[in-house]
Amino acid sequence: MGRVNIITGLDIGHDKLRMSAGELKDNGFNFLGASETDCSNGVKNGFIINMDSVSEAIIKLLEDISAKTNARINSVFVNISGTQIRQEVANSVITLPQRGYEITKRNIDDLIESCKIVSIPLDRHLLYLLPLEYVIDGQDGIKEPIGLCGSRLEAKVLIITAPFNQIQNIIKAVNSASLEVEEVVLSPLANGNSIVSREAKKEGVLLIDFRTDLTEVAIFKNGDLVSFETIAKGQEDITDEIAARFNISLESAEELKMKYGFLDISWQDSRNKEMIPLEWMGIRQDIVRGDLNRVISERLELIFDSVMKKIKGVKNIKTIIKKGAVLTGACVSMEGFLEAAAQKFGIPVTAGVLENKENPQGNSYITSLGLMKVGLEKIKTEKIRHRTGIFKTVYQKARALLTEYF
Repeated sequence: MGRVNIITGLDIGHDKLRMSAGELKDNGFNFLGASETDCSNGVKNGFIINMDSVSEAIIKLLEDISAKTNARINSVFVNISGTQIRQEVANSVITLPQRGYEITKRNIDDLIESCKIVSIPLDRHLLYLLPLEYVIDGQDGIKEPIGLCGSRLEAKVLIITAPFNQIQNIIKAVNSASLEVEEVVLSPLANGNSIVSREAKKEGVLLIDFRTDLTEVAIFKNGDLVSFETIAKGQEDITDEIAARFNISLESAEELKMKYGFLDISWQDSRNKEMIPLEWMGIRQDIVRGDLNRVISERLELIFDSVMKKIKGVKNIKTIIKKGAVLTGACVSMEGFLEAAAQKFGIPVTAGVLENKENPQGNSYITSLGLMKVGLEKIKTEKIRHRTGIFKTVYQKARALLTEYF
């Protein structure tokens, strides 16, 4: 139990929880282990609806990971998703002390702080903030205003928030396992760290996560998350419809979907009259594979249509996402899925998969491993800041004060 610098990611999903742990060393990062456990009826649309169920699942994961890794885990980076997460582009304005005033970092900080105060209600928690552009005396399109002169400074800021009680319940569930929360991280930020390259995020890419109970649509550009939307439809909608249409259990429906499901790029059931034998509750029935896939296609097309509505609302979307789309979720492995998605969205698509060296447990750990990477970047950044030294910090502060007031 003597290990230090342990970084742990906790993925709170709809029906499963997953945890991954690694250790930061002088010569790099060492993956230690991962574990998952069922948590049915514990989470719905990103909200914890059964605190005992989620708390017990986290405790179970912690015990399993600790036994596998011989490491003492004290804290986690945890994800958040859900239909109640909102994004907005907020505007804020400050008047500078005089005409021709040279803008400083302190002015930017004041501007962003005023934007937070105006735009974030008391019942919501700030998850993510990104200045999109600055405007000086009516001149827009400015990315870096520090050092420029003006009398009026404006900012357009992307703000993503979650209900405060959703955050509270996540922290409470983690604390019940005697763990601290290092940071609550938006799921697409974690996923982007796992399966989207730096180049793609810089040039522009669409990331779609087909989760169990919802679908998340994120856009990255210039290395940053610039848009995020949630759709209240997920893979379980397909499973539910299969179960209802053929009068079978949800377990059997899920197995049918993943084992026999396919998507025809023409969205027609041109294939096939193959009979799938199925027995449930002592009753045997044969399901026509074409009928099964008609159900899958119908439900999935509804999800695709919802995704299209979201991305069509983004101005100049085709020029923004030069690297196409990266898709993740269990259903992405379904035969014909990528071809159907490419045709529907009209852009190149690829499946988001972990590299072999980061894939000891499979792609179901994309989010938890991404959370570990978030933690790794945070530790690296803090160490770099620490290395700047106290004298340099004091000098910088003194220079800023002199620039501000003289």
